[in-house]
Parts: sequence; structure tokens; C-alpha cells
Amino acid sequence: MDVSGGLSTSAIAAGASNWNTRQSFTTVQASTGWNDISISDSSAVTGLAETQVYNYGNGGSACYLKRSVCTNICFNTSRVYYADIRMNNNNIGYVATQWASYWGLAGQDAIDFLVKGNVGHEIGHIFWLENYDAPTNCTDPTIMSINDHFYCSLSAPTSCDGSAVSAIYSGWSTVSVNSCGPCTTTSCSN
Repeated sequence: MDVSGGLSTSAIAAGASNWNTRQSFTTVQASTGWNDISISDSSAVTGLAETQVYNYGNGGSACYLKRSVCTNICFNTSRVYYADIRMNNNNIGYVATQWASYWGLAGQDAIDFLVKGNVGHEIGHIFWLENYDAPTNCTDPTIMSINDHFYCSLSAPTSCDGSAVSAIYSGWSTVSVNSCGPCTTTSCSN
């Protein structure tokens, strides 16, 4: 994960690593030169954050050069190989100020809370989860609901989100590349 900009890198890392407790795979890893998710500031974002994922369908070629580390790693159209998350830190600061008293937080703590939740939400999109537009449900919340995120004081993916990702990827095969060497294929179930 490559992070740049004015928002708290610890809040961003916490927002991403919260997925680690929901899945059997690791979302946030120590820096190894594999920067498959880029998180940066962008005042062009009209809301709080947005995600652009790249796969064969919108990447323009069958093979992708793995950030100058590996070559000729090929994916099919359903596999995400890179994602950009852009966050508008001005909008995040403003909204955090408006909601701080509701969450019982102040200042930087409110901003970090909102950053964690937004990073978790945007990573959900990388895993192919859609926005969930429904009334607030604090009994069975999801990070993909803006209502649950704000009104249930939710800053991390829930078991509902973990189950949704597991359902999407059940039956898929994953390919692990060890130092750009031989690939191993593993079948995923649940």
C-alpha cells in the first residue's frame, strides 16, 4: 500500500488493516515494494473518498508490469491488480467537525475515525462490494452503508462485510507469487 498526502497514515493503515480481522487474507502488509493500493489526497473528489480499480477490462493490456518489481504477471478481467483511493481531506475535516459531538470525539480523533471508516469502505469496493443504501441498521451494520458508518459510529468492516466478501470469492483460485518466482495456485472456499 502506497500512502501520500495530509491525512494520518496511522488512521489510513488502521482502516485498511481492520479488514485483516474479517478475512483469511492480509490486506495490509509490511512494505515490500508491492504497492497495489495507492491512497492519496485529491481536492477533485466531490465527496469524502472514491476508488478506481484497474483490471484487464480497463487496464488496456493483458499483462501488467507489477510496479517495476515483476514483469509478465497476467490477470483475467475479473481480477483487480491495482487500485487508487483518493480522499478529499478538506471535506473529511469538515464532516468530522460536524459529526464529532455525535461520535463523542473531538479534533483529530474525529478526523481519524472518519478516515478509518472511509478507507474501510473504499477497500470494500476493491473487494467488489457495492454501496449499501438502506435505513440505518446498527444491529447488523455494514461498512458499505453510509448510514451505518455515521449513525452507528462504525469505523471498521463488520462480520456482515466479511461474509459478503467470502461469498464473492468462494470457489475462486488465487495465485501467489513469491519474489516474482514460481506461482502457486490455491482454491478458495468460503
